[in-house]
Amino acid sequence: MSNLDVSNDIDIKTNNKGTVSLVLGILSIVTSIVAVGVILGIVGLIYGVIGLRQINRFKQNGKRKAVTGIICCLFGIFLTILISITTGELLFI
Repeated sequence: MSNLDVSNDIDIKTNNKGTVSLVLGILSIVTSIVAVGVILGIVGLIYGVIGLRQINRFKQNGKRKAVTGIICCLFGIFLTILISITTGELLFI
């Protein structure tokens, strides 16, 4: 008998770009009042899309974080634009 240790565990990596996208998405929502939210949202959106493509291509973990990050980034961008337009219109009334 041989003393082989056969493991069925496949080392599946977690993609960190989804986590970065989620953090930037939350920060874009928080900083939407200061108009920095658009920049953070766009950068987070890029990370989220790239991360989601890598997750699907290489069968990695972290799809929920990437999708949630993309949604948060889009909401942060929308909220920043909405607040900027509202503030601009209030200034000229």
